[in-house]
Amino acid sequence: MASNLIIISEQIHATAVELYGSTILLRREPGSGKSDLALRLIREGAKLRSYDRVELTYKKSRVYAGSPENINGIIEVRGAGLLEVGFTVLRRFNSWLTSP
Repeated sequence: MASNLIIISEQIHATAVELYGSTILLRREPGSGKSDLALRLIREGAKLRSYDRVELTYKKSRVYAGSPENINGIIEVRGAGLLEVGFTVLRRFNSWLTSP
């Protein structure tokens, strides 16, 4: 029972989007196309959860993905700078999209 009361948060280098009710975490080295993929997903209806830094919160045996307040709704577009695209609030985390 005590383990269900523990809340742990950490920030990781990643981008998170929400698509069809699931959060997708995009992780890879810098310059690998995470932003491009995120923008393509947003164009197809996804919502930005967080860009570049994702706040993962572990609570009651579940993982939630959110954005640090200072970067809510902002994504960097190579060659164009920062773009405001809106964002969604902290939601339960469902999916990982990584590469080996």
